[in-house]
Amino acid sequence: MKKTLIILLSFLSLTSLAQSDFDWGFEDGWCEGYRDVKGEYASCPSVPSVPSLTSSQSSDSYTDGYNTGFKAGMKKAKGKGGSSSGSSAGGSVEDFRKMGRAAGGDGSNSQAVQQKSSSGQDDLNKAMANYQAKLDQLKAETQGWEKINDIRWTYTYFGHKFWGMEKRKKKAVEKIDEEALIRGFNYEVITIIEHRAKIGVEPKVIVVIELVN
Repeated sequence: MKKTLIILLSFLSLTSLAQSDFDWGFEDGWCEGYRDVKGEYASCPSVPSVPSLTSSQSSDSYTDGYNTGFKAGMKKAKGKGGSSSGSSAGGSVEDFRKMGRAAGGDGSNSQAVQQKSSSGQDDLNKAMANYQAKLDQLKAETQGWEKINDIRWTYTYFGHKFWGMEKRKKKAVEKIDEEALIRGFNYEVITIIEHRAKIGVEPKVIVVIELVN
């Protein structure tokens, strides 16, 4: 039974490679970016193919994927007629440019709208970066391994705030299995404890494992 469990966990780890943390982040960010423009209850369109990574991005980075997906989702929403926070009449920046040209103007009004829109996007990016930095700090301080005794350990895993518990538990076991393969130990999962989100508390799971020969 123990050998069967180890083989099964190894298989799950290998199959999870088909979708990286960057892919997971892109999917979540895509919908959030779309709703940032269309409204939080808008129905998200199908997620497009994940774009190729840039030289500064990593396939192991959920944050890189989320930020890329968020921007792509916003772009998709605006392309369908959505308005950014910087446009006052529901039109896109390109609409304002066309209006300026039709009136024989020099485009200064549209430039002002574009600058305001860019400023709003910069503020959003900074706010996201600050939030992510605080979240990363919290996870770094509390996520990881803790020894109970010579054979039992706990592994605390947060994941992303938009993830459900089932996905969070699956990813936690995958992380443990990766560590087991690297360090060469066998284990059994004793229990998985769920800590759901509360005010000021991030959701997380704690996996209790026992080392086996």
